[in-house]
Amino acid sequence: MSFWDTQAFKISAVVVLGLIIFALIIIIIGYCLAGNVINNFEDDFKNVSETDRFRNHLSKIIDTNIAFFWIVKGAKIFWIVDPKDNVIKIKNKKEYLRNGKKIKSFQIDHNINEETLGRANKSFRLFEFDASRFSKILRNFGLLAKIGLMFRKNHPLKEIHAAAKMFDKELNKDSRDNQAKMVILENLDFKNITIYKLRRTEDSEYDFEGAVTYLTFEPFQINDKVCVISDFITYILEKVYKDKNETNYHIQDQC
Repeated sequence: MSFWDTQAFKISAVVVLGLIIFALIIIIIGYCLAGNVINNFEDDFKNVSETDRFRNHLSKIIDTNIAFFWIVKGAKIFWIVDPKDNVIKIKNKKEYLRNGKKIKSFQIDHNINEETLGRANKSFRLFEFDASRFSKILRNFGLLAKIGLMFRKNHPLKEIHAAAKMFDKELNKDSRDNQAKMVILENLDFKNITIYKLRRTEDSEYDFEGAVTYLTFEPFQINDKVCVISDFITYILEKVYKDKNETNYHIQDQC
């Protein structure tokens, strides 16, 4: 009797066939769920991107090379830096060991004062954000949908989800009351972005420790428009934007 006719082979074949069918079912379900997630995102993106506020912020994001989230003295601010203003500059990047762990150190040269704050506020380049809303951007869509996304063409939804999770982790961390935090977005070009996740040290208001990471958003057509990194970053900003009537204090008073 050949091996192909043995009971062991028949049992093995049934098991393998069953696993293949199970895997195909998982992939098909995941693919459909991923499609629903993508459709919901694109509908929401369309609604958000058609607002005047989105267009206003987008034009400023396109115009700048640096923007930053800033948490200081209870205020949570996002600032789209005017290229004509020398508001903030990252310099003197260093690395050193502390307790066997590599630490990155940065010196931030900034010109943040009442005058520059007021000018940015009046030109709608500065607004407050609600850090708790990052977790509501593309909520965790489950394992099956994640599997399905692996079989979808490269979609910016995955990068937006990763960026929102990163901002949520950094900007919702517990910190001492007077410890300033910054997440700086630099080199916003066609599809790449450099992100500095920083906390001020106790040595100086200009010295920060943190890490650098990079994200890439491939251009993608949504609703008949080819969207690039500036569109996706602006979408995230709009989802955490805090209306003026939601706050009880002036930005200048906190900074």
